[in-house]
Amino acid sequence: MPVSWHRTSGFCAAPSYLARRGRPQRLEDLLVHDCITFGDPPNSHWTFSDNRSINVKHPLSTNNGELARRWAIDGAGLVQKSLWDVRDDIDAGHLEIVLPGIPLPAAPIHAVFPHNRLTAAKVRLCVDFLAVRLKAINVAGIRAG
Repeated sequence: MPVSWHRTSGFCAAPSYLARRGRPQRLEDLLVHDCITFGDPPNSHWTFSDNRSINVKHPLSTNNGELARRWAIDGAGLVQKSLWDVRDDIDAGHLEIVLPGIPLPAAPIHAVFPHNRLTAAKVRLCVDFLAVRLKAINVAGIRAG
């Protein structure tokens, strides 16, 4: 299923998981699904940009985002990931986006560099270029289709 990449994060799951457990249709459906959580510490309280939140059931938790991605590909459950991290998996059919209409907060991107009067011109130029290019990306929503 082709996807327009207009959003930074989303829910995804392997086709095998969706075939076995069904495809969630509403946010409340997450309450009966296995959700893979990650972070330091793993976050089972998912918050959305429309001020709703939910505590998900999470039989698998890790502090490693790559392991969470792998578990999702292996069919262990739903995961909320940066779509930039899983784009190739979605394009290859290893993962599918679910609940595309749920409004998720944008994932921040940070440029970390020493900020002082001695910052190299090429570093400042690169950061300015990235800021302009990334701002031009519409992160309002994703649609499957």
